Amino acid sequence: MNEQTIKVLRKLKDSTGNYIWQPSVTVGQPDTILNRPYVTSVYAPALAANQKPIAFGDFSYYWIGATCS
Repeated sequence: MNEQTIKVLRKLKDSTGNYIWQPSVTVGQPDTILNRPYVTSVYAPALAANQKPIAFGDFSYYWIGATCS
């Protein structure tokens, strides 16, 4: 997701009234969304109608490769 999406998510709360975005309380640890670290990218699409600007999940089992020609 991009930084603009983070700004929106920082205002959202879960069903118990807790914010879904939480700042890190330990040096060297990332901020989290729903207790999971996240990564931002300037290439991620902005929030808009009919867009999917967030890829959320455990991607540790995936290998992303590129081919060079």
